[in-house]
Amino acid sequence: MPYAIDLSHLHILACHSGLRDDALTREMLACDRCIEVHVSANDGRGDWHQVCQRPPWWWPLLQHINPKAVVFSEGNHRRKRTP
Repeated sequence: MPYAIDLSHLHILACHSGLRDDALTREMLACDRCIEVHVSANDGRGDWHQVCQRPPWWWPLLQHINPKAVVFSEGNHRRKRTP
């Protein structure tokens, strides 16, 4: 079954659970069933759709994305970032 992976949501889950599995994330990104990858930044507490200002923990894993997957930023470029 085809799927989309939202790396911002994974960051929230990692922060709440205290667990992160880079190997599983890498495998999911590389899988031929991964058809979309959504990227945006957040502080780990909610899906704020911020533009990535600094590379998040998952940034190095982007090199493994299925080449046929559509990758797009969900970062809201019109919203002013608040500290």
